[in-house]
Amino acid sequence: MDPVDRERTPDSTYKGNFVVALEHVDSVRALLGTLDVQFANVADNDDLGLALIDIPDEGAAARKVESHLERTATRTDAEGEAAKTALERFRADPASDLDLVLRGLRAVFAGRYQGWTPTLGKNRLVGHVESGGGHISLAVADPVLSTWRPEPELRGTQPGFGVRVGVLDTSIGAQSWLAGGWIGPAADLLRLEPPYPVLAGHGTFVTGLILRKAPGCVVQFRRVLSDHDGMASSWAVAEKIVELGRTGLDVLNLSLGCFTEDGQPPLVLATAIDRLDPEIVVVAAAGNHGKVKEQPPSKGGGPAITADDRRRPSWPAALDDVIAVGAAQDSGIIADFTPPDVPWIDVLSNGVNVTSTFLNGEVDVALTPGKAHVRKFKGSAEWSGSSFAAALVSGAIAARTMPGHRSARRAWHELLEERETLRERDRVPREADPRFLPLLDDSGDPLW
Repeated sequence: MDPVDRERTPDSTYKGNFVVALEHVDSVRALLGTLDVQFANVADNDDLGLALIDIPDEGAAARKVESHLERTATRTDAEGEAAKTALERFRADPASDLDLVLRGLRAVFAGRYQGWTPTLGKNRLVGHVESGGGHISLAVADPVLSTWRPEPELRGTQPGFGVRVGVLDTSIGAQSWLAGGWIGPAADLLRLEPPYPVLAGHGTFVTGLILRKAPGCVVQFRRVLSDHDGMASSWAVAEKIVELGRTGLDVLNLSLGCFTEDGQPPLVLATAIDRLDPEIVVVAAAGNHGKVKEQPPSKGGGPAITADDRRRPSWPAALDDVIAVGAAQDSGIIADFTPPDVPWIDVLSNGVNVTSTFLNGEVDVALTPGKAHVRKFKGSAEWSGSSFAAALVSGAIAARTMPGHRSARRAWHELLEERETLRERDRVPREADPRFLPLLDDSGDPLW
């Protein structure tokens, strides 16, 4: 079973999917068997050190786990106390069936082994995420036609010669201006027929921005997000992260993200990033949920959306060793869709009405489900989103990286130093956010 095709739930996870550390997986499987919980082994990944397990019937599994805890809670030993505590939490803090299962498993292990629990986590939705307490989208509003044409302009070979930038995204279009600038499986080329769904152009747009900043670099491209809705499971994304990490990357661009209910890092993505060579600079989009509208709980069981959700951490951007990039206007003022007043965003860059390569042909540009709005594009577009600010930062780092002479990490620090120089020379608007790193001029052309 491909976990990417599993049914999705309102709490932004794949239904019944959870992950466990390989070193603990036998113990977890044994306990599931003891509790008579049906499960299926989906995959073991040695690179991640994790296993993916599927529970076909979460409701039945939750009832069996709760029943076990109720019986155990009558005891006076450590297992009884742990079960009692877990039941009290269940009643005080209702959660999804999968959450109840995982909490119950942890409680059983904690009671048996003096508080020790195995490493467990949910397989979450990544990418264009709606629900789960907020909204993160790959882009804001619809792309519009651009006057910039990628042809007959030829892409140069400097700066960025010899640098490798990894990109995980939707498919990449057969855009001649990008030819020779990216490598990846032939299956990752866009294979849909027009009118294309708008998110099918996201990977092409991101790749074009990187190559406009660093025309000499090579983009190691992998498709992982759906061309139709921009979604993937965190497991699928994590597998691609470690796969790309073995290709000798300097920079990894992740213009995608997800939420967690408790605001803590998702296990599978944090593990994948931790497995990368420490010399690889990871750049990720901070999300576009800064002006999400408050909503009551959905009829399908999704949680309410509150004003606080505008500042929810987006993962993997909020991880410690990831450069989290928010979007700003060209003036340096933070874009209204970027999460406001959060300490985990490291830098802001141009992310409003930026221009890049796009699809050729008719595109259904409506991001709103159930609506259609077809426009004909000629290989370029203007678009807004933190995805694109992140791509510009990735490209700027690549442009300053010199393999064997200047590492990507050193290039990143030099970029920050150059930002301060620009401020001293009054080349950054006075009203700009202190975190703003200008990478495009007023006409939308690359700066520096």
